[in-house]
Amino acid sequence: IIRIILLVFLGATTNIAFPVVKEIGVPTIQNFQRSAYNAGTQNWAVEQGSNGVMYFGNNNGLLRYDGSFWGLFAVPNGSNVRSLHFSESKQVLYTGAYNEIGFFSNDNKGQLIYNSLMDLVPEGNRKFGDVWKIYEGPWGIVFQAFEGLYFYKDGKIEVVVPRSIFHYSYFVNGTLYILDRDNGLMEFKNGFLKKIPSGEFFIRNEVWSILPLNNDEILIGTAKDGLYHYDGVNLKPWNNEVNDLCKKHQIYSSVEIDEMHFAFGTIQNGLIICDKSGRVKQIINREKGLQNNTVLSMCLDIDGNLWLGLDNGIDY
Repeated sequence: IIRIILLVFLGATTNIAFPVVKEIGVPTIQNFQRSAYNAGTQNWAVEQGSNGVMYFGNNNGLLRYDGSFWGLFAVPNGSNVRSLHFSESKQVLYTGAYNEIGFFSNDNKGQLIYNSLMDLVPEGNRKFGDVWKIYEGPWGIVFQAFEGLYFYKDGKIEVVVPRSIFHYSYFVNGTLYILDRDNGLMEFKNGFLKKIPSGEFFIRNEVWSILPLNNDEILIGTAKDGLYHYDGVNLKPWNNEVNDLCKKHQIYSSVEIDEMHFAFGTIQNGLIICDKSGRVKQIINREKGLQNNTVLSMCLDIDGNLWLGLDNGIDY
């Protein structure tokens, strides 16, 4: 967030203190068009490796960008890549595609190669469609598709199937939340799925974002009804300035920027940045320099910059 401070001088002989007016300027935006990275238009996931290299889950596979050069790497079945997670402990990039899970790693020559984990998936659970989310926790690595949660640990994969069908999942404050379309918002605990208190409110009400307000409370973003504050028992609308915009423009992605700020990617109006009391700090859209108003994915890099995977292109 860039702040421009203007000092207004009212005259050297007056006793009036100089007021400070704070305005927020538009940050430097770099657009990467399809013609620059030479792959598909849509970018569903963004991750950064420990060496600073950026990775993008693209319609044509995995995109790699080292700051100078782009590279495209396919998964075995040639499908799009919907989800990514870089593991600091393993130094590999876990990847979710269509009916395909695995990871990219560097060989002894430093070349990026793909390692499929499909042989570990039980035969009856291999038709799971797209993998939308990947997280790392005490249960190992979890790949989340609409048809199941695929937990990878100690060289084995165990599958937890939904009661109806899953939507999206979120790993926040050490808890793995997942929406079951016909049963509401649930959490995975001790090897089982359990509906959270007030979880039935989200039956057929898609959840597109969960962010931490603090260690005990979370912010749940829905497709059309905006944002809700949840303290582990009670659920109530988060009525403030940013909520009105989220209802209007529809949340699709989100990230916690720092202890004080959130960023929401919308379907209709680009990026909204707010503080944790819900006051809007910036709106950055096509008018302000984005190349597309639909933000499919976001990543905060090690320098505190935002990378946006868009419906058409990549913005920094």
